[in-house]
Amino acid sequence: MITNTGKEIIGKYLVGQTDSYASYLAIGCGEKPLLSSDSFGNYATKTSLAFETLRVPIISKSLITDSGSTRVVLTAELPTEERYEITEVGVYPSQNNPIPTGLDSQALILFDGAELWEAHTATIDPVPLELGTIADEQNDITISDKIFYTNSNNSLFEKTNYPDRVERYERPRFLDRTIFVRGDSSVLAVSGSNLSVTSGDHIHLATGPVDLAKNSTEDELRLAFSVINKNGTEIGDTADVPSNVKILIQFASTDGASPEYASFVVNLTNGAYLNTLGTQTPTGTTNISFTTGTSHNISVGNQVTISDVAPSAYNGTWTAQSGTTGSTLVLNIGNNPGAITVAGKVRNENKYDFTNNRYVVVNKALKNLYTTGSFSWDTVSTIKVYACVNDGSTGTGNFYVALDALKLENISSFNNVYGLTAYTVMKTSDSLPIVKSDNTSSFIEFSYLVDVL
Repeated sequence: MITNTGKEIIGKYLVGQTDSYASYLAIGCGEKPLLSSDSFGNYATKTSLAFETLRVPIISKSLITDSGSTRVVLTAELPTEERYEITEVGVYPSQNNPIPTGLDSQALILFDGAELWEAHTATIDPVPLELGTIADEQNDITISDKIFYTNSNNSLFEKTNYPDRVERYERPRFLDRTIFVRGDSSVLAVSGSNLSVTSGDHIHLATGPVDLAKNSTEDELRLAFSVINKNGTEIGDTADVPSNVKILIQFASTDGASPEYASFVVNLTNGAYLNTLGTQTPTGTTNISFTTGTSHNISVGNQVTISDVAPSAYNGTWTAQSGTTGSTLVLNIGNNPGAITVAGKVRNENKYDFTNNRYVVVNKALKNLYTTGSFSWDTVSTIKVYACVNDGSTGTGNFYVALDALKLENISSFNNVYGLTAYTVMKTSDSLPIVKSDNTSSFIEFSYLVDVL
């Protein structure tokens, strides 16, 4: 689908105000793929991929007539060396935004061997690498280490004999390696908008400054991870669904006592998390009242994200206000943009459907990170990551968190000839990602229909 931004870019291209509307294809791993029989969503208000993996130059553009329809087909070649799992594709006019404020969109942490992560347990050691078989004949994980590296395509996720993990979307998607952290490695407690570390182990990276000081506070950090069952049990076995997942990424000025730091906090409780906002006329002037498609399970004070809605002023993250109950949702968004003309989605930031989808992307605007009073990005020398998976109220070793990547998404540097021109979620017969294996050559095509109105 061509986005609203894309319509403007194509218009400027047609009158010679920009050199290109489509020079790069971007592939991403953040959306849940659709079944072939599913309907595509409305992506008109999309401004970025959910979790972009890389961008590759378009090497050919062609016009094809097929079954009476004329399509523009854009083709690109994926790099040979790396492995990717693709669930979304976008079109951009260039590789980078040439006028960003602060850092442009990029992967900040890859959780791979080149980054020299340490496991801080009873001792301090490099995170061990497990490349062989890490599960028994029942596909139960048998590694004794609480923290370890493994390949994203480890035989643990072999689909033919062990389809359950793949069909729960447990398999990591970003590049070749991932770090597993067992769910009982840490004990994390909610402390206001922060998580406090009661006890436990973590992974640790000595790093130079992560200088986001010049970025807008509206820019986002996006963490991609998956939740892995220790036991290879059948899909839908409620005894093997986590009740809560907590992750704390701490950007600290020192590894010593009393550092200044910023915290990226994940605190997700299992439960239905997606709902719909149909076309309607919300009421109110500051606190706006909506009706969701079904009961939303959102409580007063929860953070709520609206996406894919027109007018676009509704899209963003807001706080649920008094009067929120059942299918009535009240949000303080400052003003009423008018009737909703394009339906969209509502997501409770504190809920996630771990029963059916174990691959997660969590977005946090820089303004929503917890920071100590004198924290400054240019003083960061240490990154620490803690993970805790609960079964009820207790941390459990029956799950692992597989850390995939942490990305910065610059969404604030406006450029009227740059942006997401078109976007789609992948469709497959089994609703699974398209796997591009390492050391293979692959091409990818993006096409859209051409018509005259």
